[in-house]
Amino acid sequence: MFDQSDSHVQKLIAFVRRWAQDRCIANTSYGHMPLYGWSLFAKYFCQSHTANYSKKSTIELFGEFLDFYSNWHDSSIHAKTDAGLQIEDPYDATRNVAEPMTLVGLNRFREELDRANTLVANGASLDIILEHCHPSPPGKGEHQDSDAAAGRENSPEQGFFSLEQIASRKQFCQTIHEWQAFKVMHEGA
Repeated sequence: MFDQSDSHVQKLIAFVRRWAQDRCIANTSYGHMPLYGWSLFAKYFCQSHTANYSKKSTIELFGEFLDFYSNWHDSSIHAKTDAGLQIEDPYDATRNVAEPMTLVGLNRFREELDRANTLVANGASLDIILEHCHPSPPGKGEHQDSDAAAGRENSPEQGFFSLEQIASRKQFCQTIHEWQAFKVMHEGA
């Protein structure tokens, strides 16, 4: 039974958010779903399953989450057309949380579901599952992982970030994460 206060559910939601962020599929400027949408996806998954969460690890639940949304994506109309996702905001029924998603974002969503599903099934480490991707700038349809898998070299002409840009982005992300942790710690006090 779903209980949002269950620590296993909370860990799954946090893991899904971390995975989406690290795999670069939670940035609306790139045509992806926002982190809030990923939280809703994880919550909906937990509500849809009657499993005993306390007997499963977070990675086992994540594997089931991946299977659930892979099957959902395969069976839904938007997988076969250009129609976008419709995710109703529980606090504002008129708002579609997935509105920023583009066709490229939907394709990346599916690529990452497949990638993570394969890695989890093969028992990959969390470091590999959460390996940070290095996306191309908005408007580019490819990302570094697909080119590396295809054996193509990365070059600035392909729209990939330089090492300096990656270091700067990592520093920026670390600052944001520190600010969010500071904010959460002080709001709860």
